[in-house]
Amino acid sequence: MKKILFILICVLPVVSFSQSFQWGYPTPISNETEAKVRHFYTGDKLIHLYEKYDVKIFNYHVNTNQFTKSDLEQVSALDLMEKQQQIGHKKITHIQSFQDNMGSDFSFFSYIFDIKTKVNQLYWHPMNIETGQKSDAKEITKIQGTSIFKAGNWKLNQSDNGLHYVVLKEYPYAKKTNEKLGIVVLDKDKNIVKEKTHTFSMRDRRNKVNTPYISNTGNVFIVKDIKLKKQKPYLNIYYWNPVTDTVKEYSLKMDDDYQIYQYNINFDSDNNMYFNGLLTHKGSKTFQMSVDLYGNASGIPGSGVITVKIDANGELVYKKRNNFSKKIISNLNLKSFELNNGNIWLLADKRYVSKVSKSGNMAQGNATYNYTYQNTGLFIGLIKADNGALKFANEFAYNNEPKTQNDNGAYLTYVHYFKDDNLNILYNDTQKLKTQINGRTRNYTKRVPIVRTIHPTGVTVSTKELKDAGIGNKINEQFDLDTSMLLKIDDSTYIIRAKSNAEYKYGYMKL
Repeated sequence: MKKILFILICVLPVVSFSQSFQWGYPTPISNETEAKVRHFYTGDKLIHLYEKYDVKIFNYHVNTNQFTKSDLEQVSALDLMEKQQQIGHKKITHIQSFQDNMGSDFSFFSYIFDIKTKVNQLYWHPMNIETGQKSDAKEITKIQGTSIFKAGNWKLNQSDNGLHYVVLKEYPYAKKTNEKLGIVVLDKDKNIVKEKTHTFSMRDRRNKVNTPYISNTGNVFIVKDIKLKKQKPYLNIYYWNPVTDTVKEYSLKMDDDYQIYQYNINFDSDNNMYFNGLLTHKGSKTFQMSVDLYGNASGIPGSGVITVKIDANGELVYKKRNNFSKKIISNLNLKSFELNNGNIWLLADKRYVSKVSKSGNMAQGNATYNYTYQNTGLFIGLIKADNGALKFANEFAYNNEPKTQNDNGAYLTYVHYFKDDNLNILYNDTQKLKTQINGRTRNYTKRVPIVRTIHPTGVTVSTKELKDAGIGNKINEQFDLDTSMLLKIDDSTYIIRAKSNAEYKYGYMKL
């Protein structure tokens, strides 16, 4: 086996590119725990968009920090919720936001529940997140509720090209009836293209879990969490073509005890849909996890992947289960599945988050918590997109990375990019180092940024310490690689982030 690996490494292309770094100015850090943080490059500025739910106000805080293109210095900050708190005298509740046309123009979706009429009205606001300018809210559609506690729910998503939106109307629970779901397709201007009500074969329940996706051609996919009496939960995929009004159903129920506990969906350039999910192990009692409002989770023991491909016409191409060669991978947490040149890369780690109350009253909405993060390994796999076969799944152990607290686990996972079909991952490796100070040897421990290059065969082509990155490494260096974000600007330029105990800063990484 060693001889085969040696021969394989010899015939792999040599990776000769290197990285250079240009860092911007530090900015005081904000608490990003259980927040949704996204970054956008408008061509003129880098924008940090922050959305976090506040149980005290039953609504979201939404704001931006903005950084110059040239030297990545913060120049402004905006509270976007000040711009859309209410319509008339009625309070509006934020749901979600989506970028339009790759710039700073966004669509903000929100709702108002009218106590008198019991109507739950969905709105959208055109909003420029760079200037804070917005237009008046516009009505889209509504749900007839029965009370403030039975108002129904909204689920939304946007196609990759930004030309289509899907809206799900989760109607209030109704006894002794089958569950009904409203499905609405919108164009880029938020006009209704097609709407239908679908009735499922199972009884209605209070805690519905329906997750919508929409392709670049406007076809809708819904992943539904199904819970029936005396059965373990499972998932179904529903396909709806608004043009032909065709609905198709595909069950992901397993014949044994395996269950899907984390997944994501991708579309390729031909509008084929790929569902890929992690599986629990046989005999597992539950697949409940610690999950925040944005899907960030602590992993549980995983045993394999399920891969599903449905073509642009809604036809099932394959549904395949692949078990890992090592029967159980403890504490496996999905980062994402990524499509790249006919391959689907499985990106995961072995992260765990512990959340412990330290003060306050949860009922009054003022409880505070301590969050402890740990990660014992990286996990990389590859699936062939044409047939769903798992080619490899490799675990890379950390060198005893220390636990961290209340930093959102910023240092403990990895970011990635693709170059020449290879996967490149950036992560921290805590090492015991030495330096000379005033003629004396000083021992110290420091995070060293690493770039590992992995070939589609699963072989590690190279592992390189980034000694000249300008972060980590040195005894007095305050900033380490922040593994929470990496933003592609072009094929050779990325924006990355570094963090200290009190500040963070952005930098350009050029290949």
